Amino acid sequence: KGKVGGTSVVSRLTSPGGELLFDLDNYLQSKVRILPVNDGDFGMLFPNSPRVSIQPGRYSFTVVNEDGSGPGEVFALVKKSPSQTLSQGKLPLNIWFAGLNGLSAQNAATHTGLQGALTEVKRIYSGVGVSIGEVSYFDVPASKAATFRVIDTVEGKDSELRQLFEVSAGAPNNAMNFFLVDEIKGGGFGFTILGVAGGIPGIPFEQGTNASGVAVTAMDLSADPASVGRTMAHEGGHWLGLWHTSERNGQMHDPLSDTP
Repeated sequence: KGKVGGTSVVSRLTSPGGELLFDLDNYLQSKVRILPVNDGDFGMLFPNSPRVSIQPGRYSFTVVNEDGSGPGEVFALVKKSPSQTLSQGKLPLNIWFAGLNGLSAQNAATHTGLQGALTEVKRIYSGVGVSIGEVSYFDVPASKAATFRVIDTVEGKDSELRQLFEVSAGAPNNAMNFFLVDEIKGGGFGFTILGVAGGIPGIPFEQGTNASGVAVTAMDLSADPASVGRTMAHEGGHWLGLWHTSERNGQMHDPLSDTP
């Protein structure tokens, strides 16, 4: 978590044996893939492909920031599994509502559109052995709901999008957060962004950072809930650390060996 402000990123990552695993100046050929631009708080997942395995010893990394040097906080979360290969898991969710008409934490459990979207999320994730755990519903505080109902800015650590993710500080758990809003502007003239993840990955197991969640446009929730569910599953995958199978420039692909 880099609390150094501005746009921060890991520029170099070196293994205990001295191998350069990531180099921002040559990220297309790096063995580890790390998001090259971040707004404020950010996370990285290591290892994130079978190309690199964990070695015992000391890793070194460098964080750079466009605003120059400044204080920051860094922590490592080490997760151990009972077996080398995991085949299933359970993912708890928090669903937040930013002043949507007819949809709130009070009626979310019986809302046809929302439950249809969640059914699609469950269907997609179950295909890779991930089941949805407990789903909790929260309203964005009334003092902020009007501001975040339409997200007008998505770039920068002080954007409305990043401020929305910080609302997760009110969550009593460590579940993944989905924030449902009416609209996310920024997709170009006449276009609406369907969803935005707080990072690839976001910051797990700590609520209240400006990367603690996923924002999703809910305008199609009544007409096409499955479409909203697909957006939630897609952006949720990014937040958990997954990249597009192929980026639109045609030069970058995900680092997973089982992707066709």
